[in-house]
Amino acid sequence: DSTVPPPPPDPVLLSSFTLSPVAVRYGQTSQGTVTLNQAAPSGGQVVGITSSLPSIAIVPASITIPEGATSQTFQVATNSSPQNKKKTYNVNITASLPGSSLVSVLKVSR
Repeated sequence: DSTVPPPPPDPVLLSSFTLSPVAVRYGQTSQGTVTLNQAAPSGGQVVGITSSLPSIAIVPASITIPEGATSQTFQVATNSSPQNKKKTYNVNITASLPGSSLVSVLKVSR
């Protein structure tokens, strides 16, 4: 009698990535929330975080979603004195896993 091996587990992917609020003034913070399509595996799931303008919006290089959890929040800090204070910046904040990435836009203005 031949036993069929169990199917491989579905890959862990990003299901959503949101920022709240989506618009802040210089020096204020926004909160990012990363949600997975399933509970994080044993040891947790590391998610890479990048900012398209790291001099304006400062993010952690990565966050870890704890084992068994489906989401994790993190802070996005903003520069309180950018070089050009008259400008409004639209910063792409990206959350990424192998095989999946999501982008949210943070508007930073005076």
